[in-house]
Amino acid sequence: FIYLIKTLAAALICNSHMGELYPISTMAVGGSLGNSLFFIVSGFLISTKTEMGPAKWYLKRCSRLFPSYWVLNLVLLIFGVYGISSLPEFFYRFILPVKSFWFVGAILIFYALFYLVIRSGKQNLRCWILGTTIIYFIGYIFFQDLSRWTVEGSGYFKFIFYFDVMLCGYWIKINFAKVKEYAERYRARCLTGSVLSVVAFLGIRLAMIAVPVITYVQFLVQASSLLFAGFTFMVALSFEPQLKNQKDSIIGKAFVFIGSSTLEIYLVNYVLIDVVAQFIFPINMVLAFSMIFVAGVTAHYSINAGMNAVVGRLGRR
Repeated sequence: FIYLIKTLAAALICNSHMGELYPISTMAVGGSLGNSLFFIVSGFLISTKTEMGPAKWYLKRCSRLFPSYWVLNLVLLIFGVYGISSLPEFFYRFILPVKSFWFVGAILIFYALFYLVIRSGKQNLRCWILGTTIIYFIGYIFFQDLSRWTVEGSGYFKFIFYFDVMLCGYWIKINFAKVKEYAERYRARCLTGSVLSVVAFLGIRLAMIAVPVITYVQFLVQASSLLFAGFTFMVALSFEPQLKNQKDSIIGKAFVFIGSSTLEIYLVNYVLIDVVAQFIFPINMVLAFSMIFVAGVTAHYSINAGMNAVVGRLGRR
């Protein structure tokens, strides 16, 4: 069910970057919905084995991100997709990419904070969630320009929200037995909640476009994204037995391939969207999703195969 969620998240995020491919650019929505799915899954999957110490624990998390990130960035650099003219640019591209690929930069920061969350004990998780929520609303009320769409803009304010989402994913991990029981018993309610969250998300976004003054309540867009992530997680979880039965089917394998390659898909989608911009709608959409997913999956398995081969040779020595 995790692969299903990550596949959906990848599709939503890619779609949100395709404004130039649609006849109406506002059809390119779903970025915050997909991001919320990613971060709630990240919190759910986070390792709680902190006995190895903070440095080793953190580096182990980073080792799953940096190989693909560095390889693909080097490819983009070699082919002239972007250039690096200063040391700060190098830092924000290869070390802490909060200005180039903000999602990767955010997860690297969150990993560092999560070590403290885990070490503080499960009993303090609610305090972390409450504290982060309070910080969010303090920043929202006193430091955000609410006269325009800013909560999901290019700034760092959204980091606070997505850290809260990741904390909620960790809460699900801690209370997994109860969450699973609820999901299986009330699947219809969860599905309804997921659909209504999308309706609320789209309704509020469209209302803000039609009536700009409504931007003062734009936090509701992120709130609906969090609800969507939570309900969708439970819907997917409730179908786990059926999904297991389909794991060897073409669709099941597709979910595994795409769900395993979400980082690489995220890294290549910007470039490939530009490649198909010359084609008419909806052919450009079909080409975009096909090329992005194929390129991302190919990059993921190729890079990991190369890394495993290198590690294997070093181990034999």
